[in-house]
Amino acid sequence: MNKGQERQKNLLPKGASGSSLRPNAALLIVATRWLCLLILVLNIEVRLAQEPSSAIKPRDKNIARLDRARRLAYHTRFLRQVAKSSPRIEVLWSMEKVFPSLRFIAENGSDKDNDAAKAVGSIFARTEDILARDLCLSALKKIGNKVAKREMLRIYNDTTVPAEWRTTCAEYLGIPSPQSSQAGATSGPHTKISP
Repeated sequence: MNKGQERQKNLLPKGASGSSLRPNAALLIVATRWLCLLILVLNIEVRLAQEPSSAIKPRDKNIARLDRARRLAYHTRFLRQVAKSSPRIEVLWSMEKVFPSLRFIAENGSDKDNDAAKAVGSIFARTEDILARDLCLSALKKIGNKVAKREMLRIYNDTTVPAEWRTTCAEYLGIPSPQSSQAGATSGPHTKISP
């Protein structure tokens, strides 16, 4: 047997004898298999090239949304813990540890964050730090739901809170500032809004 016949015999499918198939038919079978494999690989490459962004984006959006919700829950829990720990936050906590949580909620809060609004309102009442109070009001404005508006209204109606903070709350709530409401006879000591 020469080398050419030996190669043809190796190309035959298993179980097929050389006598049952002609040599050209065996080559045709092998070539067909390779061609099918090549078409399959090229087809996959074309599909991947056409839709990589649409296949990945929804998953990335979901992961980002879950990450944001996880981080918001963490910062809310932390602020609740801080608020419950002392009547004056500055006594037990370094404000440098509290600022990142307030900042995160001020930037990422949403109208579904009732717990965050309560925690932020509680922080406002328990600190005299100007930056912390500013971040608290920014967070309440960003959240903007009924609970956040109620917290801002509580601050607005609290006469022990300096006028500048009460004025800021009035601006966020769209109601008259404390100075103008004290001047007008029609307004009572406490303003009520419907959230």
